[in-house]
Amino acid sequence: MEKIKEKFASLPEKMCKTITFDQGVEFADSRQLEQDNKRKIYYCETHSPWQKGSNENMNGRLRWHFA
Repeated sequence: MEKIKEKFASLPEKMCKTITFDQGVEFADSRQLEQDNKRKIYYCETHSPWQKGSNENMNGRLRWHFA
């Protein structure tokens, strides 16, 4: 979660006002991210990845990069 926090902290607030995650355990500490970076966080409904297709693509890339 620290790496994700760093990446979002470097973005201007105008560029990223909300973040949408899936229900993965890697996002368990998202409330701290929301407070630290002043961005609203939303979650896709469980077992509904089609609600945010680009999110699924990005999560796969993040898992590959940080694994």
